[in-house]
Amino acid sequence: MIETIQELKEQAKECYKKGTLKFYGMDGHGERMKESLKYFEKASQLGHSEACYHLQDMYSTGKGIPKNMHKSDYYGNKAELLEKIEKLTEDFESEENM
Repeated sequence: MIETIQELKEQAKECYKKGTLKFYGMDGHGERMKESLKYFEKASQLGHSEACYHLQDMYSTGKGIPKNMHKSDYYGNKAELLEKIEKLTEDFESEENM
């Protein structure tokens, strides 16, 4: 089933929210960093830039996972690219509405 862009954005937000709850330990479950990583990776795949920044931080500091500077750089670059795409999309949509 083909999903709309809005549906994908909502899925990304939901994964990000779940990852954040796990990351900050507000869900009351064990193994929260592994779960957080899983949700942030899914949100990143769906184009959520903030999830990429969390992954960059986790990999650069080793929060709950082994340090990996290559992955940290990858997610940092991906986050910046996604933010640029979001900005261009917003600019394009606002020009269309003029």
